[in-house]
Amino acid sequence: YHLGGYCWGGLVAFELARQLRLAGEDVGLLALIDCPFPGFRQTRSLASRARGRARLGWELVRQNVARVRELAPRQIPPFLWQRLVNLVTRVAGRPAYRWSVRIGRPLLPAFRELANAFHQAGLAYRPGTYPGRIQVLYAAGNRPGRSVDAFAGWTRVATGGVEFYEVPGMHRTMMQEPHVERLSTQLLAILERPLAEPATE
Repeated sequence: YHLGGYCWGGLVAFELARQLRLAGEDVGLLALIDCPFPGFRQTRSLASRARGRARLGWELVRQNVARVRELAPRQIPPFLWQRLVNLVTRVAGRPAYRWSVRIGRPLLPAFRELANAFHQAGLAYRPGTYPGRIQVLYAAGNRPGRSVDAFAGWTRVATGGVEFYEVPGMHRTMMQEPHVERLSTQLLAILERPLAEPATE
């Protein structure tokens, strides 16, 4: 099996590869394309995270106040209600999602929407050990807080090691022309050499 995933899809590819290897199947390519290791933001200092959250919070307040001013009076209550739902989901999303999975029903209304459920699943996911090698391809133009350090955590779970490749573009442009050509060339180069030993019982 050759598997790969971009962004959140990289987590899906990783878990698929892990389950296949646990089942005794052979996995060759496991390419994680600009898929940071879950929880990488926690490696920043407490002060840095606090400053980032403060900036984000202020920007959200500013945007919402500006939006309220543009609304008709009857539109304001549902708008504020949706903002409250978003806030609760942001603050309590991960534990609420884990409990939703355990009891088999959505604890928050946002989890009834597939995109929100997928998002929370990604945030709640914690990778297990992978008995193989991983190829990580990350965008050269990522913001400073998302340098190669954001992907280094994969070395904790890949017993076969991790190979890192920097490719042109930013997260949202690396899959577009002209950068995607360089990405595909790199993937082909990886595929042309031996990738993994056959799985053992």
